[in-house]
Amino acid sequence: MIDSNIIPIEDDLLACIYNGDTEERDIVLESARPDWFITNSGRLLYGLATAELENGRLPSWSSVLTNADPELRSRVATLSGKMSLSKISIRSVVKSASERCQRVQIASACEMAEQELMGGETPLDVAVRLETKLRDLSSDGNEEIQTIGSAAQKLLEDSERASKRKAMFSGISSGIHGLDNLTGGWRGGQMVVIAARTGEGKTSLATQLLLHASRFKWDDAREDWAPKGFPVCLVELEMTAQEVAQRAVAHLGGPPLWKLRDAGKLTDKDLADGKQALSTLHNLPFFVDAPPRMKLGALRAKARSWKRRHGMEVLCVDLIGKVGGESKERDRWREVATVSHGLKALAKELNCVVFAIAQLNRDAAGGDDAGVHQIRESGDIEQDADVVMLLTTNPKDSTVKTLRIAKNRSGLTGRIAMRFNGDTQTFKEIIPEAK
Repeated sequence: MIDSNIIPIEDDLLACIYNGDTEERDIVLESARPDWFITNSGRLLYGLATAELENGRLPSWSSVLTNADPELRSRVATLSGKMSLSKISIRSVVKSASERCQRVQIASACEMAEQELMGGETPLDVAVRLETKLRDLSSDGNEEIQTIGSAAQKLLEDSERASKRKAMFSGISSGIHGLDNLTGGWRGGQMVVIAARTGEGKTSLATQLLLHASRFKWDDAREDWAPKGFPVCLVELEMTAQEVAQRAVAHLGGPPLWKLRDAGKLTDKDLADGKQALSTLHNLPFFVDAPPRMKLGALRAKARSWKRRHGMEVLCVDLIGKVGGESKERDRWREVATVSHGLKALAKELNCVVFAIAQLNRDAAGGDDAGVHQIRESGDIEQDADVVMLLTTNPKDSTVKTLRIAKNRSGLTGRIAMRFNGDTQTFKEIIPEAK
């Protein structure tokens, strides 16, 4: 049964669309949606009006009455003589219609969640889906639009701050000079892909980049380095948190990685170095979540929570191929594509940098000849990414790596030669000697 309060709201909206002037019509149409209209005739009249406007014609009652059924003719007879409302009243009616629609959607989402719980689904899965629905509902139609001038102003302000600290870029530094020169630093909203074959060091490189970001941040007010860097969160789906910690301790001057794995070889100096590295790590806003598996919905919910609680600026997902979609796709590449789209959307929504670690196919060329088309399972990863970095190993010297910037939406592409120290888990740029 239709609520009797709905029809007057529908009548006011339709009267503005059909009987109002251009401004009155636009106030309604810039917000209205088909699900605002509950009656069959209301939905039909709204659909006919939008169809007319899309074809470059103004909505008119005469066009509606062509082949109209008796119910629609009766509704038109009521509305055709109805006066449009004042601008203030129109906005009030639009607000009422929007809130009524939201109430219905919230109630429907909660009812669906209750049915899923009764059906035996886990509370966490139900909660994640419900949060996603409510989040989408709360942001639907409320996104702020900005002028290109305001966007340019933000860009110039960032550049001015970088200029004052004598930096060549305004984004988050990678700690690798050649890489910063090509990318300009990492920026909120970017999705950055690091791809390599198994065992090439992609997780070690990602850990190094995250450690640098969490250690170094310029404080414009103090005109000095801040005590802490940017908050970073690593979702590690391949290794344990302890294995990530091993790499971090080795990288920050602790014992070599092989000794951390074989603790019986540790000396007193190694233990002292380890404590010094631990002291540094305790002061970093570096967070690790290492679940055995994770779906995209849960990842999105957690990322939003980390943004609220920790002010997360950088999110890293290792490995994108291990993140599950919300629905089971017949083709694996479709599921990976859905995850890729979701990570890019998350980067924009939270205005943070999202690193996505990906595998290259087994047949990817060695040396520095690998291409973005060899990223495993989905070409959509390449399409969604703002920056794609391919890490390969010199077949003649396993310590020499090439980091190829194969795609850079806002900067240059190129190659960076680096030497990898497995003991300290450190990539160091190879600077050619001057001739």
